[in-house]
This record gives sequence, structure tokens and C-alpha cells, in this order.
Amino acid sequence: MSQKKAVLSYLTTGAGITSQYAFSHMGITRISAVIFNLINDGYNIERVDVPVNNRHGRSVKIGRWFLREGDRAIQKELDL
Repeated sequence: MSQKKAVLSYLTTGAGITSQYAFSHMGITRISAVIFNLINDGYNIERVDVPVNNRHGRSVKIGRWFLREGDRAIQKELDL
């Protein structure tokens, strides 16, 4: 399965994806590139900044991408 198919399949469940999740569970090191390609393919994906504490205890923001509500059922040419 391609990275685009894997990410789109995951996003259609309604869950958001972070770079950490993509790396540890899917082996995708550049999730932003995959998201960029999906957006260029016409998928309505939005990024939300989520505050977390880093390993030094400092508050930082990470990105989490979501498929917008109306696009969850769209499978387009990827034939999921």
C-alpha cells in the first residue's frame, strides 16, 4: 500500500495524524509531504496545532492533520 493510501485510509476513520504517529506506526518520515500530495489531489485536509510538553517540560505545539468532515467518505481514485 502506498503512503498516500495508508494515510488517507487512516484519516477517513476520523482520527487525526501527527508526524510521530506516522513515523512510529506507518514508517512515514515526511508526513507533511504526503499530506501536501493529498491536498494537491483535492482532499480537504486541515492542520490543527496541538500544545504538548516536550521532553524538557517546555510547552510546544505540534501539528495534527484531519480530513475535513465532508471528505471522510471520499475515496477518489485511490480505491480504498
